[in-house]
Amino acid sequence: MLLYGIDGSGKSALISTLSTPSSSSSTDCETLQTNHIAAYHFCQRFDATSIEVATFIRSLVKQLAECEHVPEEYKREYARADSNIHQWLDTRKCLQSPLDACINAVVKPLCACAPVKDQGTLMILVDALHECVLSTGQAPIGQLLAQIAPLLPKWLFIVATVRRDCVPIFHYLDVFRKVPLDDLRRPHIVADVQQYILTRLDADDTMRSQLDAETADMLNQLHVKSAGCILYLELILDGVRDGFIRMREVQHIPGTLNGLYLWLAQRLFASRSKLFAHVRPILQILLACRRPITVKELFEVARVRNTKLTKVMYAEILRSMGPLLIEYETGDSSQNMDTSLEQLRVLSSTSTLLIFHPSFEQWLTDVKYCTRTYICDAKDGHAALGIYLASKGRELTPEQCVHFAYHLTQMMSDELTTQHLCAFMLQCGAPVNDLILDCPVVDEATTRLLLNAGADFVCVTLTTDGDCMHDEAEMCKSQLSDKSANVGDKDKMRNSDEGIGDTLVCLFNILSFKLYYHCRDLWHQILLRLGHCMPHVPQET
Repeated sequence: MLLYGIDGSGKSALISTLSTPSSSSSTDCETLQTNHIAAYHFCQRFDATSIEVATFIRSLVKQLAECEHVPEEYKREYARADSNIHQWLDTRKCLQSPLDACINAVVKPLCACAPVKDQGTLMILVDALHECVLSTGQAPIGQLLAQIAPLLPKWLFIVATVRRDCVPIFHYLDVFRKVPLDDLRRPHIVADVQQYILTRLDADDTMRSQLDAETADMLNQLHVKSAGCILYLELILDGVRDGFIRMREVQHIPGTLNGLYLWLAQRLFASRSKLFAHVRPILQILLACRRPITVKELFEVARVRNTKLTKVMYAEILRSMGPLLIEYETGDSSQNMDTSLEQLRVLSSTSTLLIFHPSFEQWLTDVKYCTRTYICDAKDGHAALGIYLASKGRELTPEQCVHFAYHLTQMMSDELTTQHLCAFMLQCGAPVNDLILDCPVVDEATTRLLLNAGADFVCVTLTTDGDCMHDEAEMCKSQLSDKSANVGDKDKMRNSDEGIGDTLVCLFNILSFKLYYHCRDLWHQILLRLGHCMPHVPQET
């Protein structure tokens, strides 16, 4: 079964409720989770491993083996370390042939199990298949599900979700029964939307106090304006609850999610136009992040762009962005960020922040909807994160090395090649030589850059056409060693290290002259060593 709908129609919320019911969930949801959910997987934009097919296969097998309703024969086979299942969970096999790995580790062992008396129906839940397409341009998990779905035993079936407008993946999923979540021509969907509005009103005295004959009629039409988008309703009703929106203003709010975002942005920043100039760099950093970023780290990265940023100013900026951010918590839960300035000042440095919804991230980068006033460039965020990680040098953790490489690859151009970026990583002191990869990370460009910079990989066959990615790592390292040995010959150094200088100048141009004052020691250490002249830097005021 394939559940599809527009952004904010409740796809992820439904899968999340089914897989991990909360204390507020209904008894039916808890019963369903206990008796009928065999495994679940969330494809998330900020977690590179969640959209990697080898990780998906291993997670699926592990959860099936731990599910109490799966036949015991499968569990015993999985428990044997030398079983055929574990042989097919090898990283190389999962990457080279995910279909064969899934058939031999999941389909065949389950089909070979004897039927269990009174065997109930079990489900495999997979959320947000479109995240793979948006992140990598490919849909390996979606293709794999479409291939194995007809082969599974009758008591096990797949429930997946995808965004309605994700055309590249839809033709792979014809084997699934498609169920829309946002089609207001269907009475049960209209009833669900209206019930959501009524439930919110019943739970909040503040909203009920604003009801009269006129506002009741406005609310009656709200389900039509929402076009089946639960997120649209949630944002408006949350605004009414918090006093940010008055009930009588509902009739003036645009009838699309993109229109609502523009209305909210104007409401937040139109009267303080200069404030958004400070908000934009924060949003650009969050757009560039592939993971939740801590409050402390976000502040340090923001200071790459604005060295005069203080903690008080930073807290005020976050307070103004309160409706646009969520505080992400471990355990796959998130909550709206407290917009109290005092609360923001005492936020734990390890608290992690995210932009509240992927659809708002897309809105920020589409000038057709957000207009030139609110447009954000993720490339600027990648540059800020790249320089922030470069300044850490040898202190980078293995995970940070991967993020460093990813942000650098996002700035590649005809003038800024993989060779330049590889040389830059090594000259910054990033401990890439100590990095061991057990699967491709983020995307092919990032994996290739890490391997060329000296990382090791347990499996050399990475590309879909079978080519290897181990080619230039040793050559790049030996070239850099030769360059370091000839520091005294300035003319020779300028020629041989031209790539590193180009890299730094490109980053410098992206980030403006203020970057120089924040990373002054890093610039001098690298450029003076290589015999390069500093780019022209205006005097700091």
